Amino acid sequence: MKKMLILLFTTVVLVGCSDDDFSSEDYEEMEESEDIETLIATNERLVNQIEKYSEKNETLKEEADELKVENDQLKSDILTFKQRAHEVEEEKEFELVLRNQMDEKARQYFLSMHNRDHDQLTEMSAENIEANESREVLLISEDDLESTFHYLNINELDFLQIADSEYDKENERYVALYSIYSLDDGDEQDQDVFDGMIELTFQQVEGEWKVTSIQYRSMT
Repeated sequence: MKKMLILLFTTVVLVGCSDDDFSSEDYEEMEESEDIETLIATNERLVNQIEKYSEKNETLKEEADELKVENDQLKSDILTFKQRAHEVEEEKEFELVLRNQMDEKARQYFLSMHNRDHDQLTEMSAENIEANESREVLLISEDDLESTFHYLNINELDFLQIADSEYDKENERYVALYSIYSLDDGDEQDQDVFDGMIELTFQQVEGEWKVTSIQYRSMT
């Protein structure tokens, strides 16, 4: 009986010693260890996500930069287009005003021939054109070539009508083409007959438009 009690006591003592070796601090350390591993894993996952977002953000930034460049270019193109459209509109208005001015000058030139106003013809002509009073012709020198143009008689014509014109801005030259019509007396309907064309060239000379050439053009 004494032996059994001693054995039981020894067992209790041994068991008691084993429980004392595994304290509550040991359990806390184990829990902390597991928490640290969880935090490390979470941190790694967050780092990976941040890297992915950083890469995506970089890609989006590059795309945004490209779109900005395209947008700036588009704005520049639109501005250039508007500016060019404005310039074209101004050129059209300028040429329309110029055409009216040149048409009036041409009318004065034709009337000066009809009125035999040699002084006016000389005033309106460049130095290469001479108004010959005795012969009633214009003596024209162009590119070492001499030609003549007889004064017009307006009353022998029904009317002159501008058919075409061209403005050479670079060389400051304006060319007008006039159709000549006369009245057909033999026609009961008194229809106008096309007789030909006159080409009149103006050139800027010291800030003034002067006639530098006048000649008949063929009907073809």
